[in-house]
Amino acid sequence: MKHTYFTRMVIPVIGIAFGFFIGTGCSTLAPQNSTETERTAADRDLQKRLARIDSQIADNPENAEAYFQKGEVLSSLAQRQTPPEKRADYYRQMQQALAEAGILHQNEGNPQGKETVDELLQVSWSFEHNQGVEILQTDSTLSSTDFNTAAAHFNNAIIIIPDSAISYRMKARALYRDHQTGQAIQTLEAARRQIDRLPGSYLEQLAYLYLENSQHQQAVELYEEAEAFSDDNLNLLHGLANAYITSNRHRSAAQLLARLVENEPENIIYLESYGTELYKLAMQQLDSLRSRDIQDSQAIQQVKARSDTLMQRAQNQFKKTLQLDPENPEFKQQLAHSYKNYAAKLSQVQPLFPEEYQETISDQIESNLTNAVTLYEELVEQQPDQAGFWESLYQAYSYLGMEDQANEAKVKANL
Repeated sequence: MKHTYFTRMVIPVIGIAFGFFIGTGCSTLAPQNSTETERTAADRDLQKRLARIDSQIADNPENAEAYFQKGEVLSSLAQRQTPPEKRADYYRQMQQALAEAGILHQNEGNPQGKETVDELLQVSWSFEHNQGVEILQTDSTLSSTDFNTAAAHFNNAIIIIPDSAISYRMKARALYRDHQTGQAIQTLEAARRQIDRLPGSYLEQLAYLYLENSQHQQAVELYEEAEAFSDDNLNLLHGLANAYITSNRHRSAAQLLARLVENEPENIIYLESYGTELYKLAMQQLDSLRSRDIQDSQAIQQVKARSDTLMQRAQNQFKKTLQLDPENPEFKQQLAHSYKNYAAKLSQVQPLFPEEYQETISDQIESNLTNAVTLYEELVEQQPDQAGFWESLYQAYSYLGMEDQANEAKVKANL
C-alpha cells in the first residue's frame, strides 16, 4: 500500500494470516439416517440406560467402568442432537465422566482402561472436529450459517479435549471468515488460558486479529511475546512492524523494517515502508524544536543534524524503490514530496536558529526544492492533468524566484 502524502502506512500482511493446518487421519462419523419416531425411541432407550448407570455409580462411586459406560452413552446422545450447538451439554457431562473414569483406571494401575478412555475421547473429538473441517473445505460459497455451524462443531471438539490447540485455531478461523473478529479473538484467548505452551504461531495469529480489530496495543504486546520465541521469523517481524506503525511507534517500526530490508533488500514494500518511517522520524525531530524551548544553539543544531540524517536515509530508501521500478509515478511522487515537505518544515523552524546558521538553512531549503522540481517536472510529463503536481511546482518555483515557470504552473493548477 502506498500513500502519496506520507499518511500512516500499513504494511500488507505477508503470507496467509489464517492459513491453518488441517489435521487428517481421523474418519468422520455421522449419525445414521432414521425416522423421527425411531430417533425418539432410541433417545429414550439411551436416557434409560444413562439412568441405570447413574444408579450404579451412586451405589459404587469407584466403579471406573460405569463412568466409562456413562461417557459412551452421553457421546451417543450428543451425536444424535441437531444442530450441533445442542450437543455441548452432553459433551460436558461426557468429558467429566470420562475424566473420572481415567483417574480411577490410573489409580487402579489399569493402563488399558485409561487407553480405552482416551480412545473414546479421540473418536468423539474426531467426530466433531472433522465435521467442522468438512464444512470449511466445501468448495461452494459459505454462508454465515455455515461458518457458525462449523464453529459449533469445533467448540464441541474443544469441550471434549480442552487442550486441543487445532480446534481452537479452526474455530477462530471459522469466526474470522464470518467477520466475527471479536469472537475469534476470544477463542484464541481461551486457548492461551487453557494450553500451557501455546505455539508462537497462535500468538502471531491472535496478534493479527487484534490488529485487524484496531486494538493496536494488544497486538504489539502479543507480537513482541511471539517474537521473543522466534528466530528471525520474517512474517512475524512484518506483523510486529505493522503493529508499531499503527500505534505510531515509528522508531520501533523503523528498527524492525531495517532488519526486513537487510533480509530482503529488493522488497519494494519494505524499502518504501522503511523510508516512510524514517521520514516521519525526521519530521518529528524538527517538530520537536517548535514544541519545546531550546535556548542552546548547539542543542538546536544537534536536533537538526539528527533530522537531516534520518531524512537522507529515508530518501535513500525512496531512491532504491525508484531504481527497482523507474516508471512508477507513485515512487517518484514519494521522493518529490519528501524533498518539498522537508524544505517546508525547514522553512518553518528556520527562525529558531541563530543568525550564523540562516544562510546554510536557506541553501538546504533551496537544494531540496530544486530536487523536488526535477521530479515534479517529470511527473507532469507523465500525468499532465494532475493539478496537485502543478500546485507543488508553483510553490517550489515561487520560492526559487522562477516567476515565469511559477505563473505557468499556477494556471495549470487552476489556482
